[in-house]
Amino acid sequence: MRHLPAQLHSPFRQPARGGSGPVCPGILTKEPEQHGAERADSTAGEGMTGEAMASDATSGEAVGHPAARSALWHTAWLTQPPGGPALLGGDYHPDVLEAAYRNGYFPMVQERPRSRLLRRAARPRVPVLPGSADPDELTWWAPVVRPVILRRTVRAGRRLRQTLRRCGWTSTMNRDFEGVVRRCGPERGESTWLSEKLARAYLELHERGVSHSIEVWDGDELVAGAFGSVIGGVFCGDSAFRTRDYAAKVAILDLCQRVMDAGIVMVDCQDDRNGLDSIGSVLIAITDYREVLRRTSHWRPMPPTDRRPVSRLVDWLAAGPPHRADDHPSTPATPGPDAAHAMV
Repeated sequence: MRHLPAQLHSPFRQPARGGSGPVCPGILTKEPEQHGAERADSTAGEGMTGEAMASDATSGEAVGHPAARSALWHTAWLTQPPGGPALLGGDYHPDVLEAAYRNGYFPMVQERPRSRLLRRAARPRVPVLPGSADPDELTWWAPVVRPVILRRTVRAGRRLRQTLRRCGWTSTMNRDFEGVVRRCGPERGESTWLSEKLARAYLELHERGVSHSIEVWDGDELVAGAFGSVIGGVFCGDSAFRTRDYAAKVAILDLCQRVMDAGIVMVDCQDDRNGLDSIGSVLIAITDYREVLRRTSHWRPMPPTDRRPVSRLVDWLAAGPPHRADDHPSTPATPGPDAAHAMV
């Protein structure tokens, strides 16, 4: 874990690597019914262009930038070297970002240029996406195991629950997306994976209705936030910041409540060294992760965005997950808590 200043702690993203620790088995225990109410060819994806809607999960079939259409998204995750990226290059175009997330990858910007010798050594091993102006600037990662938070694993320790009860904070969603992204990256004033170019790409994804932010407020002061992208039944969490103790974990718990109650299956934490196991992060295999993306590719969950007190999360945590879907006569026909729980 990077030793960042406390006021800029980022629990989601660290340099990717193969994971360690317990792996959560059997995440896909039941084939879900067809969720036909909100199809990928519907207009449910608010703000999404036809090019974005044409991109299928784990298919790599996307209209637009040549890197978004590349067949390398199908196979590169199988050959990712230990401690290194699966793919190099591509572009900051939002079509490329969305294609990456739909196929189980996330981006990292190189913190410093590599030498020509290292560049020549890496290219025979790591594929380069087409249309790459500088293949060594942008890298794409798909670790063999992925830390995720599920509804049945989410939890909070005593001090975090005390913070939820006593802090008086409130939360919103998408109220200040740009402010959250900039505090997670460009405004840090230090080397970070989230460059100015990548931040602008996330703003475009937000305008498409793909990327979302959660904000935690103490009155009118923004004390924490997190952002990521909704891809089918997965929230791909990218980064977070805080200016108060425990505020980043409050933001992530609040995010979990909103997106999981809207039908999201899991919140992807991307790196297993971020300390989020204390709020329920567990490891799953990349094959299971990609299978969830495939099965839920047509889902269009719409999390609520209104202002809410974070104290409500204490009751949500105590209530636990809903009854399993196989306790009911049939799986619901639309994405929701029961449909999501059937997959985990």
